[in-house]
Amino acid sequence: MKCVIFSIMFVFMLSLFQSCISTKPEYSRNEQNYSEPPIYVAFCELLNNAETFDGKEIQTTAILLSGKESGFLYDPQCVSEEKLVWFDIKNDLENEKLSLYLRPDLPEYKFKGVLRVRIETSGIFQTKKDKGFGHLNGFNYLFTIKQIENLAPVSSEVPYPW
Repeated sequence: MKCVIFSIMFVFMLSLFQSCISTKPEYSRNEQNYSEPPIYVAFCELLNNAETFDGKEIQTTAILLSGKESGFLYDPQCVSEEKLVWFDIKNDLENEKLSLYLRPDLPEYKFKGVLRVRIETSGIFQTKKDKGFGHLNGFNYLFTIKQIENLAPVSSEVPYPW
């Protein structure tokens, strides 16, 4: 009888142990809620190796330029017409962060008709497939901003993209 009771307890303990081992971790790479942190890439490197980063979540630093008829990201170190990046912001909170820097009453807007702010941002980077992005599909790249980390005014000494 003791043998039977011991056997039953052994089987019970074994099944309990196996259920603990097979429990799925809370944050598995296969779960939809898991996401890799963004890859930090210098803006010029991002554009020089655009195909490598297409569709990936990227963190970078660039100048955001916004005006009545234009809006894009650029870096004076690698600026060219082909290397301007259309941006999109779908988050109202991130738009609010920009509103302190993108005001029509600021001197830059009065003199140049555009406003600029240096941003450290993360988002999804995409390259042109069949057609481009933005106004008249004129941009080769799109950066969908998810989060803005740091904002800083741009000195008037920093060159414009034109």
